[in-house]
Amino acid sequence: MLRLVYTRVQPIRSIAVLPFRDLGGGTADSFFADGMTDAVTTELAKLGVSKVISETSVAKFKNTKESVPQIARALGVDAVVEGAVLREGDRVRITVQLIRADIDRHLWADSYQRQMTDILALQDEVALGVAHAIKLELSPGAPGRLTSPKQVNPDAYEAYLKGRYFMQKLDEESFSRARDYFQQSIHLDPNYAPAYAGLSDYYVLDDELPPSEALPKAREYAQEALRLDSTLPDSHTSLAYIYFYFDWNWSGADQEFKRAIALGPGLARSHRWYAIYLAAMGRTAEAVTEAQRAVDLDPTNWDALYNLGVQLMRAGRVAEARPYLERFVREAPASLYEKDIRDLSAELARIR
Repeated sequence: MLRLVYTRVQPIRSIAVLPFRDLGGGTADSFFADGMTDAVTTELAKLGVSKVISETSVAKFKNTKESVPQIARALGVDAVVEGAVLREGDRVRITVQLIRADIDRHLWADSYQRQMTDILALQDEVALGVAHAIKLELSPGAPGRLTSPKQVNPDAYEAYLKGRYFMQKLDEESFSRARDYFQQSIHLDPNYAPAYAGLSDYYVLDDELPPSEALPKAREYAQEALRLDSTLPDSHTSLAYIYFYFDWNWSGADQEFKRAIALGPGLARSHRWYAIYLAAMGRTAEAVTEAQRAVDLDPTNWDALYNLGVQLMRAGRVAEARPYLERFVREAPASLYEKDIRDLSAELARIR
């Protein structure tokens, strides 16, 4: 095993995991590399790194020619993680390195190799390696501390990765494909909790079915995911959403949002949705804080930028809100946000 360690001067408080390069060259390997990027990002966020940029904001730098310092400035981080994945038969090899952004210096590098059935343990090893390289203290019993993961059917894992990939595309056809891949993953490995979490997310976000049909399905899959693995932050977030929007169970929603954030403090979606809940409860100052946290973690997410602008407006902080809302109007894709852009443009013109 290769390991290089260098002394650093300033502590690293924020990082971005750049899209891992796939060294296999096939379509399946591309899904796999993207999935590993997402997985390592999520595990670092669960471990308690102060700021881990969401994969949705980092994805724009896939195959980029920009330098590490340029990327770090754009994302507002101290360091970046670069990695490469090679899958050969039933074995996977990952090489990863930590780079200090301000001096463009390699601080640490390591390589890991495991059987495909142990892919979840491999993800954890990589995340822990990065955490130790930045000297993150993991207290025994802390919510984000990793445990020994179960083995997973490799085909089920690959189907799950494809489901996550198509969920991010947002168009109707891709969304349906995501559902099919999550169902395939469950069929191949009925004990793989993230696949149930993926299906829960699908039904939470589905706008084809009425909420009276979609949200009970979302609840069922979220609860099954948590029965199999109670440490999944996304499933707690989904339950919080259902309690809030469907059940009007305000205290239950608050409890689930807090649990999700405790398990994954660096996951942007929990903060963004919690901000919306807090605003509905009249807790305006807290809503702004959570919305700002979501933008810090996912700085190019249009929903996060829009939400922060709206929460600042509701707090009477119009001058602070305007840059976020104007950027949304100027840069958000019209194909996805046509009505929001139109309505917001009119509102900004009215208060100018």
